[in-house]
Amino acid sequence: MTPNLRAAVFLLFVGCGHGLPTTPSVALVSVTVQTRVYLSEAPLSAVSVWVNDAPAGQTDADGRVVLTEPVGQSVTVRVSRPGYTALLPWATSEVGPGPETWTFWLEPTP
Repeated sequence: MTPNLRAAVFLLFVGCGHGLPTTPSVALVSVTVQTRVYLSEAPLSAVSVWVNDAPAGQTDADGRVVLTEPVGQSVTVRVSRPGYTALLPWATSEVGPGPETWTFWLEPTP
């Protein structure tokens, strides 16, 4: 077999989806978690965020942390900050195909 014929056979074989192993690609999407002070709507920084019970970060000065999650995955997001109580401390949903923003409201603990 000539080198040119060998290359053509290889390209034909690989082009048909055979030969080289591939890993399936998973679509990822940005999920922004934002936290606000209840009634004032002011951003709340330094709020701890967990995804599926694993630490995912803290909100920044704008009250946001951006996560990257696989499309179609069911995720549970939980938030907390000392001195504040979240009106809804956690939420569970399936991640959709487009960028998402999940908002949590917290109020100062008396």
